[in-house]
Amino acid sequence: MKQKWLYKLVANKTETKTETKKAKDSDGKEVTATTSETVEKPVTIAIAKPRRRLYEDADLFHAVKLSEGIKAGLLTRHLIAKRYDNDGGLFSDEEREEYATLILIKNQKIKDYQLLAVGDEEKEKVEKSKAKILKELTTIEREIQNFEEERSSLFDRTADVRAENQLVMWWVFSLAHFSDKQDAKDEDFEPVFGLGGFEEKLSVYDTFFDEEDDFWLPISKKLAFLTSFWHNGSISDEKSFQEVEKLYDDSLKKEIEDSEAIAKKSPEEEVAKEDDSPKKEE
Repeated sequence: MKQKWLYKLVANKTETKTETKKAKDSDGKEVTATTSETVEKPVTIAIAKPRRRLYEDADLFHAVKLSEGIKAGLLTRHLIAKRYDNDGGLFSDEEREEYATLILIKNQKIKDYQLLAVGDEEKEKVEKSKAKILKELTTIEREIQNFEEERSSLFDRTADVRAENQLVMWWVFSLAHFSDKQDAKDEDFEPVFGLGGFEEKLSVYDTFFDEEDDFWLPISKKLAFLTSFWHNGSISDEKSFQEVEKLYDDSLKKEIEDSEAIAKKSPEEEVAKEDDSPKKEE
């Protein structure tokens, strides 16, 4: 059966190309000369479109990981929320309302995006609206994450969150493929994380991190970002994948620029900045 793809992108992998040639020296003796040069080789990264059976495997994997977390002593999100409710609630009324509003807005934005994806009328206007909604979704998602990190860090250790995070990575391991051939055909693609079960693929993923692989580590992070958006239903077609990839690249670029700007600042500038900052009244 022909493989279908959700999205493909091309990344340049830096490699050292070594060439050995035989030559003669000034005395006429044959010698071997070795030269090397750094070249960039384009690699096609592809996210496969899952078949129906894979969705069933995903549901089973999530259920198993949720059960493992509970058996290991982790509470579920529902139980933690219930315990705090019995003690007066984890959030104040204002915080609860703010959090609920963010969730409602996020769900509405996803619905708005899906509705826009249906129609073909005024295509340019629709594409602009989709890009705007995706940008707003990214901002809202960050606000929700910040809210949960600041006010409900206990939820990060629940069986639900653990199972959901592992499910996203399961999808990444299952769908990510690559090929370094030009005009690659379906049969030319190989799994990025190799064959085997989840633990074997996780081991490959960990190796990228441990060895700080300058090609596969950034690719793995980008694949996790794109797959997460796809998993929660925010993106589905090639255009939306492109828009989310651009958001990721722009965000990464800004982080690098900010880090470089901080690194360039002298200690004197940092002290001056602190002296100029508004002082709180005693």
